[in-house]
Amino acid sequence: MADAKVTVKSGQTLSSIAKANGTTVAAIKKANPVLTTNPKYNGGNTIFAGTKLTIPGKAPATATAKLVQLPQQQAISHLQLIFRTLVVLVQLIFHTLEEQQ
Repeated sequence: MADAKVTVKSGQTLSSIAKANGTTVAAIKKANPVLTTNPKYNGGNTIFAGTKLTIPGKAPATATAKLVQLPQQQAISHLQLIFRTLVVLVQLIFHTLEEQQ
């Protein structure tokens, strides 16, 4: 998985960020050495709103599809609608091609 980037919001802690992203505070500190090398972060015990952090091994947020079991008649209706939509699209493509000739 790729690392993700987050921006610290007011009221967040490294612990809350780690929990929300399925990782640990130690992993976040390791991926963000500035937290332990810059005295302003107090060894990673102090963070500030607006700080940009790398979250290790966290893929960027993506939309996920949810598989839903439909009753047979409803599934058939959906397939018919998809088919009709495809037919209309094909007709539009052919109409456009005929106009270009």
